[in-house]
Amino acid sequence: MDDKRGIMISDGALKTHYVREILERDAKFINETQGKVISENLRRVSGRLLRSIYRNDFQIQADDNRMMLQFNFLRYLRFLDIKSSMDKFKSKDLRSKLALYNRVIYGRLYNETRSDIKYGFTEQIKDRIRMELEKAK
Repeated sequence: MDDKRGIMISDGALKTHYVREILERDAKFINETQGKVISENLRRVSGRLLRSIYRNDFQIQADDNRMMLQFNFLRYLRFLDIKSSMDKFKSKDLRSKLALYNRVIYGRLYNETRSDIKYGFTEQIKDRIRMELEKAK
């Protein structure tokens, strides 16, 4: 409890804020990475594809005990990734640069997001979030 204002912020509220912060950070990273890969490596790109990437079309939904990150990608983005990985006529170097889906999404979520949520909620993070929430009130 803060003596000056009488505000009490629970650990659950701090954790929820932290998880939302991490999910937003990584969703934006995924969108930026996909946009960069598309603009640097694909010669013919539809405006629809670029708009879908750059509009950061994701939602974070929270229930009582869980939080869910949902992306809205064009369906054929997944197939661009599959096609580029299976295309025998492209160089291996170019195919590795065209990772639009699995490597970007799962690589970020399993390597960064998961470990940050699991191990990154330290006392320093709690204090920082508590101060931000108190300033906002």
